[in-house]
Amino acid sequence: MTALKASFLTPFLLVSALSGCAVMNAQECRTDSPEQLGLQDGSNGYTLARLQSRVQACAKYGVPFNEQAWMQGYRQGLSEFCTPQGGEAAGLSGQSYIPGTCPAASEPDFLAAYRPAYRLYRVQSCYNRWRGGWGWGWGSPWGWGGPPPAFGC
Repeated sequence: MTALKASFLTPFLLVSALSGCAVMNAQECRTDSPEQLGLQDGSNGYTLARLQSRVQACAKYGVPFNEQAWMQGYRQGLSEFCTPQGGEAAGLSGQSYIPGTCPAASEPDFLAAYRPAYRLYRVQSCYNRWRGGWGWGWGSPWGWGGPPPAFGC
């Protein structure tokens, strides 16, 4: 790698390394509503492991985290996420789903919408990678020399 490339990449790598793991900072632990955080986490389909991450993050700063309030918001958020519409949206965006995240009563309907949407996402991603990452319309009608592979990604 040339020195010029390294000088451009170093700040980006440093920022991503420092910001990638923190769930919450000290200010967020002191001011954010645990119930609102739970609502956001549930609405985004996070597992219960997210609660433990938040508790540990705030403990580092000596700030207690209200787990009961988080759980109340989390349940409400999951009720919004664990719907057929939520499953379709999660699948089309490529979000992975860990079985058991949704309550047993709503998981079958969620998965019935999630699975085909996620398959469509995978096919589109594969096709776009095959086309050189430029999406639709790049190059010849078949990209770089032939029709897309059936399954090769």
